[in-house]
Amino acid sequence: YSGGYEDTAIHVYHPNGTLARYFDLADYIGIIEDMDIGQDGNLYIMSWDSVLVVSTTGEMLSDLEILLPGEWPYYYLGGIALDDQGYMLVSIIFNDYYGPVWPSLIRKYSLNGTYISDLVTGGVVPDVWADVYSKMYIDAEHNIYAVNWGMSKVQVFDQNGNLLREWGE
Repeated sequence: YSGGYEDTAIHVYHPNGTLARYFDLADYIGIIEDMDIGQDGNLYIMSWDSVLVVSTTGEMLSDLEILLPGEWPYYYLGGIALDDQGYMLVSIIFNDYYGPVWPSLIRKYSLNGTYISDLVTGGVVPDVWADVYSKMYIDAEHNIYAVNWGMSKVQVFDQNGNLLREWGE
C-alpha cells in the first residue's frame, strides 16, 4: 500500500511491483500525512486533523477525531504507528507561528480514537520545525522509533515514552 503527501489516493501493488488497484479518498480526506495497517487488516490513514479507518478495498469505516477539544487549528497530525496490543501512536505537531512554539507530542490512543496518554512531550523551542516527529515504527519489544525530522535524528523510546537512545545530527 502506498499513499503520499499531497495525494488522496491509496495505491495497492502486487509483490512484483505492478499496480493492482487504487482507490481515491478525496471525498473524505484532503491530504495523506501517513498510514499504517492494523492487525484488523484495515488501513489507518492520517490527515491533518483526523485518522480515517478504511478497509483494504477502500470502504470508509470511520473518521476518528484525534485532536483534543480546542487544539485545532493550533495542532495537526504528523505520523502514525499501530502496535500489536491494539493501540495507536500519533505524533501531534504544534503549529502556532504567532507565539511560543512547542515540540511535537507522541500520544497514545485506542484504535477507536479514545485518548490514553501523552508519551513524549517537550518544552518550548525557538524554531517551529526544531522538534517534529514525522514517522514512527513500533518494534516487537514495543519500543517506539520516531524520526525527528526537525533535528535530523532517529530517537528510540520505550513504551512509556522514556528516551532509550538516538542517532543522527
